[in-house]
Amino acid sequence: MAHDILTRSRSLDNEQRNELEAIIHDLEDENRLLQNEYERLCQQHMEKSLIIQDQQDAFHQSDSQLGSSTYLNDYSSNEREILREAKQLRHHKTKLEQRMKILEEHNKQLEKQLRRSKQLLLREVNAFLFSNKYQ
Repeated sequence: MAHDILTRSRSLDNEQRNELEAIIHDLEDENRLLQNEYERLCQQHMEKSLIIQDQQDAFHQSDSQLGSSTYLNDYSSNEREILREAKQLRHHKTKLEQRMKILEEHNKQLEKQLRRSKQLLLREVNAFLFSNKYQ
């Protein structure tokens, strides 16, 4: 009878260990995906910042070239277009920064959950090894 209980206990321990290992594996995969998305968003942010800088440089360069009233009318139209695009890019940048903060927080939570799962798995393994040592 005691042998049957011990055997069932070991199989439960193995099942729990396997389940915890699967959870850890899933968390590590999700962490990798989040890290990749975070890096992609950072790259996008840098590219958008460079576009804005290029537009501002072009704006300031064309400002020094003002001459005829025809060019002034074209300039006003171009200026409005640049300002509209800059506003859209700032809005997009803000959304990306918010998304990055959310991803960073989610990543921290996943890392914390992963650490807890690893600790639990380690305790289970140690308990299993300890119980086998004294049997």
